[in-house]
Amino acid sequence: MKVLEGTKGTKGIRLAAAKEFSIQGAKVFVTGRSQREVDNATNIIGNDVVGLQADSSNLAELDIVMSHVKHVAGHLDILVTDAKEGGCCSEDELSHELQESLAQGG
Repeated sequence: MKVLEGTKGTKGIRLAAAKEFSIQGAKVFVTGRSQREVDNATNIIGNDVVGLQADSSNLAELDIVMSHVKHVAGHLDILVTDAKEGGCCSEDELSHELQESLAQGG
């Protein structure tokens, strides 16, 4: 089973992608800044999605999300994120666990 985590996966194309991956059988985790947005997204996606309230611009919160994904699913295959988030920090600023997870393909 593929495992997908979508930061800001509560709206727009990321929500649509999360829903489609869920329909195709992936285990889906979505994050959003407000619990209301997360709850709305999980209701739309359905199919055993896991919703987590987290600020994707906060590296400490992303570490918590990744730890949760690893604990629940054991691995991550696909990370769907906002393109502008990719430049939010240098590699040196990423936690060792997040670097290892990304280096191993999730």
